[in-house]
Amino acid sequence: MTKTEETINHLEAFLSGHQLPYSIIGGIAMIAHGYQRFTQDLELILSSW
Repeated sequence: MTKTEETINHLEAFLSGHQLPYSIIGGIAMIAHGYQRFTQDLELILSSW
């Protein structure tokens, strides 16, 4: 597991553990869907409920 993957896993665990709705978008989301990207930027959308 890469450092980036480890960081995302920690972020997801934290947000889910606090029942915070979120979406990950940007380069990291594209990679997760199988697209090749040279960037590893991550944008995060949080809901304010």
